[in-house]
Amino acid sequence: MQKKSRHKCCFCICCCFRKRSGSRTRDSLRRQPDKSTKKSTERTKPAKCTLCVKQTKSTKRATAKRVWQVEAITFYTIADGAKRTFTDHDQIQGIGRNYIPDPRKVSFESVYVNGVLQPAANYTYSKGKLMFLTTDLPPKNAPILAQFICLNRVKPSSARQRNLQIATRRKEVMKLPASLVKLFITATASQPVASNGEVTTTVNPTVSRFVATVDVSMIGPTETVIQADSFVDDNGDPVTELPVPTTNGYFNVYSNGVLQEGGLSTLAATELTLATTDIQPGTPVILEIVDFSNTTSQITVEPIISAPDVIVNT
Repeated sequence: MQKKSRHKCCFCICCCFRKRSGSRTRDSLRRQPDKSTKKSTERTKPAKCTLCVKQTKSTKRATAKRVWQVEAITFYTIADGAKRTFTDHDQIQGIGRNYIPDPRKVSFESVYVNGVLQPAANYTYSKGKLMFLTTDLPPKNAPILAQFICLNRVKPSSARQRNLQIATRRKEVMKLPASLVKLFITATASQPVASNGEVTTTVNPTVSRFVATVDVSMIGPTETVIQADSFVDDNGDPVTELPVPTTNGYFNVYSNGVLQEGGLSTLAATELTLATTDIQPGTPVILEIVDFSNTTSQITVEPIISAPDVIVNT
């Protein structure tokens, strides 16, 4: 005759409580004999009571009703080098959700200035405002990035709806023109110095002289104009036009052998104009033109040029 197997207690809280209260005896925890083909000598595992099973299932259902929703919020701005407090109005426009959330809803955050992670002691923030506590200010044109991670426990349906909203927002952001937040670096450099060099300069001036005699027809009401064909060169040959010196030359005008002021005369290829009528007919006028355009320079000994000192400011 086979021996009936008894139900062994799972020693859960509810069982112990009922034992002590006397509301349920050990015999009430017995279960029916095992009708399977297993050997009668095989020991059965302890089974949980009905109340434990119900509590476990209800706990699982309650847990399944809530899921963790992770939300990442960023705040981008560019420092102006003059202030330490930044608000939502300083954000860079057109890059999606860009604001400073309430610290009570944030699990942890990270703040970067010019690409460098800042310790938590360097800043403080509240809803819509970020303030730096350091003695120095963020440098001008340096990018500032603050990232906030929020962990929220929501219903599965709310999580799916939230993910759909985020995906839709990402598509809208992708339609905007791309604009990267770049690292800002400034640098200063000293002037290089050249030494121990030699330069040979050869000067070949070109000197031309022309002579004309003033007649009555050249003297006008306010000025005296001598045409180019009224001049002859050093060889006594007539000319049709006068050479006009460049910035590398000059000209002198002599009236009756006396050098005249430079602001008194104007030289063109077709004429020489004197800003005066106080001149007598028959007076000789000499025009002297000196041109240094035919000047060359050549480095005969290469100089030694020092390397500039470059200082990078971040």
